[in-house]
Amino acid sequence: NLFFAIQPDEDTATCIFNVIVNDESAPEFLSCPQGITIAAGASCQSIVQWDEPEIRECSEFGLVRSHSSGDFFSVGTTEVTYTVTDQHGYVSTCKFSVTVEDTTPPVFVDCPTEISAVAGESCQLPVDWVDPLVSDNCEVASVTRSHNPGDIFERGSTEVTYTATDIYGNVSVCKFLITVNNQTAPTVTGCPEDIGIRAGESGVADATWTPPIFTAACGELSVSSTDVPGDSFGLGSTEVVYTAADEDGNTTICSFTVTVMYDDVLFDIVPVITPDGDGINDKWVVGNIDKFSENKVVIVDRWGSVIFSGTGYDNERIVWKGENSSGSVVPTGTYFYTISVRVGPVLKQKTGFIELIQ
Repeated sequence: NLFFAIQPDEDTATCIFNVIVNDESAPEFLSCPQGITIAAGASCQSIVQWDEPEIRECSEFGLVRSHSSGDFFSVGTTEVTYTVTDQHGYVSTCKFSVTVEDTTPPVFVDCPTEISAVAGESCQLPVDWVDPLVSDNCEVASVTRSHNPGDIFERGSTEVTYTATDIYGNVSVCKFLITVNNQTAPTVTGCPEDIGIRAGESGVADATWTPPIFTAACGELSVSSTDVPGDSFGLGSTEVVYTAADEDGNTTICSFTVTVMYDDVLFDIVPVITPDGDGINDKWVVGNIDKFSENKVVIVDRWGSVIFSGTGYDNERIVWKGENSSGSVVPTGTYFYTISVRVGPVLKQKTGFIELIQ
């Protein structure tokens, strides 16, 4: 109420009245926090702070708040309310939401590292390990795994996976490899013994053998060799090597030697020739001479006279039929031969005698 008074003077009158000012406006929030979103901390809660809202009001007022800046908030959405009431009963409200989200996935403690084991005869074996521990800032809902400790694992590498999910759907994975190695080398049976063969004048001969048999303890097997049966070999000794390797790199070797020597100069000589036209011993056959294409055969009588001389003697086209150089059959008697053949770089000779009977 306002009171006005006028000092009276002579010829003065006085008038007094009241001016009443009423507060008919509600308090006004000059600022009100917007919605707040924050990640949950280690206890599945979080301390949330904000600036206090500003209020304009011309009279006395009272303030009631549902929460205070710096309070702990749990995961989820919480409505914060400020209510102001002035002395005349006018009310204003400031509301905003505080959202605490759990974005932290579970944590695996002591996730196993790679495990290596050696396979047994069955190419598999059970493998053990310690289950990893799982922690979460809120609560773990489930833990699943692809394999269990003690399961049987085949040769090779297998990935083991643990998956942890918390109550708010955050997921973590623990992965490690279990590698089962095969350290058993392949076995071999029937590895050939050393081979010795004879070569003719070329100094080259073919060698044959039965290949060895390899067996892998685990997995597939690959076999390679330096030579195969039927290959040609030159003079001297050549090592033939078979190598078998399994998928794990284990190897087994079978080796033997092929030795090539010149053929001995041995001829299968018919000691008698009877050139009478009956088809039996009508010509002088020198067995094995076909092995030496570079040859020469000379036949002389007891006086040393040459009655036959031929190169490339082959028992067919070039062959002695008991005749002299004139084509006449020589008399019954003893005749002497010299057979010359070239064996590699060496010229070798064989001598002897033959009986001719008419």
